[in-house]
Amino acid sequence: MLFQIKSKPKDFVVEEVLWEWVPSWKWDFLYVFFEKENLTTMDIVDDLTKNFHLQRDEIGIAWLKDKAWITRQWISISQRSLNKIWWEELFIQTLWKKVRILEKTYNEFWLKVASNLWNKFEIRLRARQNISKEIKSQIENNVQKIIDKWFPNCFGMQRFGKWKKNFYEAKDRLKQLAEEFNEKWKLKESDLPYHLRFLLQAYPSMYFNEYVLNRWEKWLFLLQWDILVDRFNSNWVKTAVYDSQKIYPFDYQKLKKEKSDLNFFEPEPHPNPLLIGEGISTSWEGEVNAQDFYPVGGASAKASEWQFDVEQYDENKRFPTWPMLWWNLLLPFEWTKARIRDNQLLNLAEFDEWMQQVCKIYNLWWVRRVLFIKVPDLKFEWDNDDIKLQFFLPTGSYATTLVSFILQWIDHLTLKDNSLLIPRFSDK
Repeated sequence: MLFQIKSKPKDFVVEEVLWEWVPSWKWDFLYVFFEKENLTTMDIVDDLTKNFHLQRDEIGIAWLKDKAWITRQWISISQRSLNKIWWEELFIQTLWKKVRILEKTYNEFWLKVASNLWNKFEIRLRARQNISKEIKSQIENNVQKIIDKWFPNCFGMQRFGKWKKNFYEAKDRLKQLAEEFNEKWKLKESDLPYHLRFLLQAYPSMYFNEYVLNRWEKWLFLLQWDILVDRFNSNWVKTAVYDSQKIYPFDYQKLKKEKSDLNFFEPEPHPNPLLIGEGISTSWEGEVNAQDFYPVGGASAKASEWQFDVEQYDENKRFPTWPMLWWNLLLPFEWTKARIRDNQLLNLAEFDEWMQQVCKIYNLWWVRRVLFIKVPDLKFEWDNDDIKLQFFLPTGSYATTLVSFILQWIDHLTLKDNSLLIPRFSDK
């Protein structure tokens, strides 16, 4: 093992950068920026709700942060909830017992999940032995590849737990819910407990990892008729479909409203299936030829049928996505290359009608996640034989995944012993 990650708390620091953050003089909500160590975000939230007899939804957070490093993040509470406590200072003092307060301010808007656009990371990988010039050169090459190109936006081990136990437990729990629905034909609408909802996220996340790694290994950054978004973050995105260096934007919000009762829906209008290319490989593990991703007839044949604006594709402004496996999935057009690969994995995940109904009942909604992340602002330096990294990642992306790809094929023991290996269900 060449390196150790998180050997000291200061070796891994993450800080939230809020979405279009503009402080306000309106005092509707108190915002507190704090630093925590050896505590999860929910440890803080649970302590506050317990101390002040608040409901969970009275405390606003932008994202969950793990326990094993130093994190700086925001939390909010409304003035209405503060009135129950009697005074603001008591709330601040209670927080001080658990964390270090860095700043407080006020805003007119509620702090909601995914309000943070970016997370800033400062990471040190401590060398456990002398690092040779050859290994240093290999690591520097991997870093440069990430800067110049992209890395797969996989979920890290935090989502799945040791030995992928969260995934297997979630799979069993979903099947149990599906069987209950199958037997009773109807379940009462209900919200899942927060901890169970978090657990169930491991199920679609594992299949996402499998999909993105399969494409990355075959160097399939972009497929014909992929669905693209204009931001790495899954919230407030503009959607489009890709065809032969052109993109065709469509109004996702309008479409979703119209298709709210469907398990699956597609962008509109639908392309002519007679124009879709032939020779599609139907094997998930099979190799795919580059020519398979261009339709017979070309983009001009499709453009004449499209009712929206057509734009030139720009890889720095539009990013391919894949859906998390829940209810009301937006998928590429039927019979296209991108859709066929989606269907292969949906079948592999046993995402049948009963499971879709369970997801609908328990409000488990889909989200399209960006497949690949570019990190042009990554700062890398050697401190003797230690590695020092500083970079920004969009909300929901994992810094440990980036580190994994920096050390990939170079230091398997470091990845294994530091839980940096990327989980996928095809691993033995």
